[in-house]
Amino acid sequence: MSLKLYFRWMAQLSTHIATDSEFSKRCLIRDLKVAPEKVSVLALPIDHESADRVRNLRDTSRTDELTPLVVFLGRDAPHKNLDRLVRAFAKTEAQSKGATLLLIGVGSEAAERLTELAQHCGARLETPGELSQSDLEATLGRASLLVQPSFEEGFGLPVAEALAAGIPVAISSGGSL
Repeated sequence: MSLKLYFRWMAQLSTHIATDSEFSKRCLIRDLKVAPEKVSVLALPIDHESADRVRNLRDTSRTDELTPLVVFLGRDAPHKNLDRLVRAFAKTEAQSKGATLLLIGVGSEAAERLTELAQHCGARLETPGELSQSDLEATLGRASLLVQPSFEEGFGLPVAEALAAGIPVAISSGGSL
């Protein structure tokens, strides 16, 4: 049985499905043939306290003395488009002026692959893995830009939280982005 058929079967057996965005709801209805009345969209709250702390760090830090950071926050998966991000970053003005692409949350296997790709194309890349909340906030406080190059996203919470913290974002036109 294909994965799509399995999911369709499971969706048909479900009495109700909760999802994280209107985009995801439309995909469930379209791709899995779920009746619209069986799907509810949950409100995913932005952590405004964290956003305030990051905004305060951004207001008080001397970013002109720090290496510019272009940050991706999430995991690796084909739809996240990270290979293309690394190749594209190598060609940017930010890279030529000393910026670093920081992939936060990417697992070790993907980090090895992306580091190898970065070395091949000349991108300045760091892959710190998962960060504690305080380290994440400190890093986002230094971020010049948050990037989300995904082909598809259900909600895009890192983008919403970056915007709430005053961090500029560069996003694809995929899904809810």
